[in-house]
Amino acid sequence: MVIYRCCVQIRDGDDPDQLGLQSGIVPGGQYLSATVHGPQPAAYALLTPTFEQLRRSGDRDDTRPSIEYYRGHDRIDLLMPLQG
Repeated sequence: MVIYRCCVQIRDGDDPDQLGLQSGIVPGGQYLSATVHGPQPAAYALLTPTFEQLRRSGDRDDTRPSIEYYRGHDRIDLLMPLQG
């Protein structure tokens, strides 16, 4: 089973509990990274193959989540956690 989470920054006055949302902290540690460039939604097709390439480049830590960081409409940073 794959679990997908969406993360946002909490602002003053936000009440995640009132909205029924969970809060947490992304675990630290070393990550391999890659950047996908291109317009969305076409760039989405590059996410899976890019993560597969990262997986071939290092030992993934399956206890921590991989991260897709959407920096803009044409740039997505991908981070794969490495075993420590």
